[in-house]
Amino acid sequence: MVQCIWPDFEWLSPGSSWGINSDPFETNLLNLGVVIGILAYFGSGLINSLLIERKQAIEASLQDADNRYAEATARLEQAKGGLEAAKKQAKNIRIQGMLAMDKHESAMFWAGQGAFKEIEAWREASLRLGLSRAKSRVQLRVSRSALKRAQEAIRSQLHKEAQEAVITNNAERIGLLK
Repeated sequence: MVQCIWPDFEWLSPGSSWGINSDPFETNLLNLGVVIGILAYFGSGLINSLLIERKQAIEASLQDADNRYAEATARLEQAKGGLEAAKKQAKNIRIQGMLAMDKHESAMFWAGQGAFKEIEAWREASLRLGLSRAKSRVQLRVSRSALKRAQEAIRSQLHKEAQEAVITNNAERIGLLK
């Protein structure tokens, strides 16, 4: 008789009998293999369809992510263009502000120069008026003083009627009496 080299598989050797295997581990292994075979045969379509659906969902998510990335990139480029335009606009506004400030400063300077000249003119006019008043006062004092001296000189030299005639005559000439 031919002996099998694997003791677990003696039931396959020629001349052995087929019988019920009472080993629970081997029986469970056989049952598990049968169940897996049946599930693989009948469930492979279901598993394949589930895997295909999952693959399509993942591909759709990736495509959506790519689309969003492209949109975000386009918006970023548009925002960069807007930022550059805003920077140019800010630079133009700054330049215009500086020009307006220089123009305003120049206008204020010339207005100040005009006001300064006007103040100088008023000062000169005030000085001339004050000088004119001072001259008038001095002239009046000098003429009064001269008149008093003349009156005193005449009084000491003339008699009363001649003295009054000379005073009246001189006062009429000066314009003190009318």
